[in-house]
Amino acid sequence: MPITSRWNPRSIHRSIPTSRSILTTAALTLLAALTLLTGAPAQAGDSPWYVVAKAGQANVDEAFGPPVLGWIVDDEEASWGLGFGYTVNPHLALQAGYHDYGSYSARPRPCPPGQVCPLTAEAEIFVPVAPRSADFTALSFAAVPRWPLTDRFSLQAKLGLLAWDTRVERLFPGQFVDEPSDTSLLVGLGAHYELPSGLGLLLEAETSDLATDLGVGVTWRF
Repeated sequence: MPITSRWNPRSIHRSIPTSRSILTTAALTLLAALTLLTGAPAQAGDSPWYVVAKAGQANVDEAFGPPVLGWIVDDEEASWGLGFGYTVNPHLALQAGYHDYGSYSARPRPCPPGQVCPLTAEAEIFVPVAPRSADFTALSFAAVPRWPLTDRFSLQAKLGLLAWDTRVERLFPGQFVDEPSDTSLLVGLGAHYELPSGLGLLLEAETSDLATDLGVGVTWRF
């Protein structure tokens, strides 16, 4: 006879640490660092401040909820992001960013091996409580080491912190919205070409515990 237990879906939201305090700390750290560095511009005649806009494709592989009536996302969707940074010197920048990884269709999580999950076995009966879509967004703070190959072309890496939130919608009106959140290490590799006008072209790949994201974008020094 299967052993079942009462589970409150809202408890998962309370049990996962919110990312807001982490993001606040990261933002304050960034502001403090930029305040100390504003007296030492990267290169004479160049503004150390820049913005980034990019678009691409993300692959999200994430599971949330309990083993019974939990959900899983493993798919690719269009993604986009915005960033704001400060160039410390030609070899290092500090950057904060916003990431939108897209909207995904979630499916019921498979029953773990060795366990009896009678509810999952008849998933059609429980379609009303399955999520309709899951939207993933995140904020990041990272160091961006750079290796100039010419005056305008450079390779770059990224190492920092990603804090994401998930919005899960359900099929029936009035169903609660679960918003699990978490933090992860963010790493990336890319290439950048700077045009004489202050605009630049960017190709970048990033990965974290939440998603792998490949995108192209533009940068602008101001």
